[in-house]
Amino acid sequence: MLRLFFLKSIFVFMVLFLVSCDSDVSRYEKTKKANTTLAYKLYIRDYPQGKFIQEAKETLILLENIKLLKDPNPSRRRLAIKALSGISEKASIAIQPLIDALGDKEEDVQKQVVETLSRISKHCLPELVQGLHHHDSNVRMAIIKILVRMGDIAAEAVIKALNSKDLEVKKMCLEAIRQMGERASVAIPELLKMLQHEDSTIRESAAQALGEMGQKAIPLIPDFIKLLKERDKSVKIQAIQVLSAMKEKANSAIPDLMNLLKDRDIEVKKRAAYCLSRIGESAIAPLIQALNRLDASENEVRALAAKALGDIGPKASSAIPHLMNSLSDQNLLVRANTIEALGKMEEKAASAIPNLIALLQDQDRNLVAEARKALSKIGKKSIPYLIDGLQDQNAEIRKNSAEALGDMGEKAESAIPYLLKNFKDTDWAVILKSVEATGKIGQKSVSPLVEMFMNQENSDEIRRLASVALGSIGDKAESAVPSLIDALKTETPKIQLYAVEALGKIGQKASSAIPTLRSIMNSVDDELYRAIKLAIDSIQEKKKP
Repeated sequence: MLRLFFLKSIFVFMVLFLVSCDSDVSRYEKTKKANTTLAYKLYIRDYPQGKFIQEAKETLILLENIKLLKDPNPSRRRLAIKALSGISEKASIAIQPLIDALGDKEEDVQKQVVETLSRISKHCLPELVQGLHHHDSNVRMAIIKILVRMGDIAAEAVIKALNSKDLEVKKMCLEAIRQMGERASVAIPELLKMLQHEDSTIRESAAQALGEMGQKAIPLIPDFIKLLKERDKSVKIQAIQVLSAMKEKANSAIPDLMNLLKDRDIEVKKRAAYCLSRIGESAIAPLIQALNRLDASENEVRALAAKALGDIGPKASSAIPHLMNSLSDQNLLVRANTIEALGKMEEKAASAIPNLIALLQDQDRNLVAEARKALSKIGKKSIPYLIDGLQDQNAEIRKNSAEALGDMGEKAESAIPYLLKNFKDTDWAVILKSVEATGKIGQKSVSPLVEMFMNQENSDEIRRLASVALGSIGDKAESAVPSLIDALKTETPKIQLYAVEALGKIGQKASSAIPTLRSIMNSVDDELYRAIKLAIDSIQEKKKP
């Protein structure tokens, strides 16, 4: 009897155990299907010893952190994202919310998302690649960062995504491959196919990506050089783009690129010249040879050679004597490109300064503008010559010298006394450019301008010009405010008007003038009243966020 009772008890216990297990499994399946924090909380409450209790607790924490991704507090969002970096194989439910969080407006939060997704990237590569379809461009660019960090692991998946019909996704994939560089060299065959794509932006992106393949792409250079000889314009341009991206590694293409400077198509010519400038130092000697061709039929070649030498910059300083010779070229485009190139040589082109100064009186306005820019770029070594130019008998040279000095900004401090003298010039254009230049030089001009403005022996017009220059300096002319306030108290209405206008231009830094401005408002004429009102509004205007 006892034995039978014992067996029955065991049987009942086993049945109850199995029933409870079935109930546990069924409930957990329903909980997973619901996939909410409430469902997991209820499961944990009802089945504290359940078979899936540990998994339920971990998932609950995961869901609570996912919920915090939308918390208004950036610090909480960032901490939640950091907590999600350890989710490993349970990553699936957090991936999409994390990808969406890449668009967070807070930079620190976005950085944390990138860091977290980078840590768990091997668990979510398909989702990351799919994320390249995301509507938010910030999200797409952040995903590229993550894929680039992954390198080889991501390359294959990104290459597959190149088959997408979505052009934007193709571009994103090509950008990721470009940034991966040699680590994504397995993409070279696909990139070569993309050079035939009907969309020009895709072709260009593929060419740029190929250019970043480093040593892996060098064996392809002879193939691209062959393409330079094709009749089809687009094929030539694609080849040039790839070679441009390879920079100095493509120096074996120089002879063929030089030949393309004579191509019938202007776009091909320009791109070839740009490619030569990207190749750099190896291209300097052949470009100098092209610059020195004097045949009229070679005008365009000379112009392109000058431009390419300028784009190489100071490294092409050996070309400066040849460029100086080209300043007297009969062709305007050659001369303009030559002047621009000398400017890009910066201080190394100091020997060309007298020639460039002489060009300030040229009848062609474009050449004058280029000469002015070049002198500004050459920098401090131009200043003594430009100061001499301020005193030249030719008004055009005086005017353009002033403008060039203004373009240099604070570097032209030593020219201030000479610019101030030109406030009394007989030519209005010279006066105007001298005032503008003094303002552009900035803070260093304030003291002499204040002195000029406050000197009652100066004419009203000279004092007006000084106030205009002070106003153009803006808040950096703060040190002029006390003197301008004094002028409000003691000067004639005309001088008061000039002081008021300058204070308005100085803005918030002139706030100490407001009591004085208000005190005189009711005792002035309508014109000065309106000017004071505008000045106060300008001074009190809040900075835009």
